[in-house]
Amino acid sequence: MNGSKSYLGKLATPSLHKLSPDAKEFIPASVRSTHVKAEPVLSPVSNYAVAIFRGYVEDLMQEPGMYDATVADLKQNLPFYVHTEMIASKLAEELVQHSIEESNFRYTGARLSEVLSTCLSTVNFKKQFLHRCGIEFSRKKELIATKEGQKHLIGFSLFVGELLLNMQLKDGGMIEIFQGAIFQLLALFMSAPNDDTVRCVTQLLKLTGGVLETRDEQSPELDSLFDGIKSFIVSSNSSTFMVFSSTTHFQV
Repeated sequence: MNGSKSYLGKLATPSLHKLSPDAKEFIPASVRSTHVKAEPVLSPVSNYAVAIFRGYVEDLMQEPGMYDATVADLKQNLPFYVHTEMIASKLAEELVQHSIEESNFRYTGARLSEVLSTCLSTVNFKKQFLHRCGIEFSRKKELIATKEGQKHLIGFSLFVGELLLNMQLKDGGMIEIFQGAIFQLLALFMSAPNDDTVRCVTQLLKLTGGVLETRDEQSPELDSLFDGIKSFIVSSNSSTFMVFSSTTHFQV
């Protein structure tokens, strides 16, 4: 591959709920289980596949302008080493965690999620990826309770915003999953106003507001969102929201 390293040898769609942090949680069906299975030990081949994937992620971080060339190489080589759902789940874990922790990678991570869903379809990467996102989403009330947890939840929420814009099915079903999650995450952040959550709400609205508004102009969820924003402005008593909201589609 010209200009890029080679690493060879190295949910069912839920209905939306009334805007409330106590609304029924969006959790893909694959996440709901009555028991926790012991995690199997990765084989040398599995570890090798994860190492190769980490190399591609590092390359994309260092040279985002080489995205097309790097992804072309990934699609050609990575599937050879990813031959089980267990390995696919490990790659999903790597991708979600990196996208949460690295703000400059979230857009690329969302695009890469769609790429992997296609080139690793035989090992159900999309299923494993949605399962991993669902687990993260199910922790939202736990995370909002602490400062460090809020930082993690903010990273995840902004990643979900990128997924709403970049990871889609032909029938639009995927959008509904992430759209419902964003409504609930916004409600949760607005129930715990501080400088960080105010900033996250405004960034998330700036990122996804046009899509949410276009798809749900007549929905009760959107009306509830407007009402929640008005209350949020009053309760947060912060100029941060007003500064950011002037650039979003949501004007109150």
